[in-house]
Amino acid sequence: IGLEGELRYYPPAIRNLELSTGFGIFNTEIVENIADPTLEGNELQQIPKHVANIAASYAPESGLGGSLKWRSLGSYYTNNQNTGEYEGYDVVNASLFYTVRGEGNQNTRWYLDINNLTNEVYAESVSGADAQGQPTSFNPRPPINVMIGVIVSLM
Repeated sequence: IGLEGELRYYPPAIRNLELSTGFGIFNTEIVENIADPTLEGNELQQIPKHVANIAASYAPESGLGGSLKWRSLGSYYTNNQNTGEYEGYDVVNASLFYTVRGEGNQNTRWYLDINNLTNEVYAESVSGADAQGQPTSFNPRPPINVMIGVIVSLM
């Protein structure tokens, strides 16, 4: 059972600005499991209690733009027995870019991305549990990091 939603707002006073939020709230339960009835009543593994995103993006067709995005992922069980749990995470990413429009759909974008601004130790995938309930598989995302690049669209 769950509820998901998304809102987008484009302020008329500031062209090319988009404010958005998206969310999901989830509640799961194993109702029947023929192979292992002891799992009945447990929650499904790797389904977070909530997911939330808030973003502000300014992206003109040509010129300087940027975005700031926050993502929150709630706690979830990491195994079918519900003995292991991951607390979830919050992460903030930012981007600054400059776009030069060419003819037709051709354009060039130089960008500077700063990911994980708060230097959060987190993983997008956590599973399993040892005897103490600690996850046995934790695939960490990078700490605060900077990416610089260029994207050229020729078509």
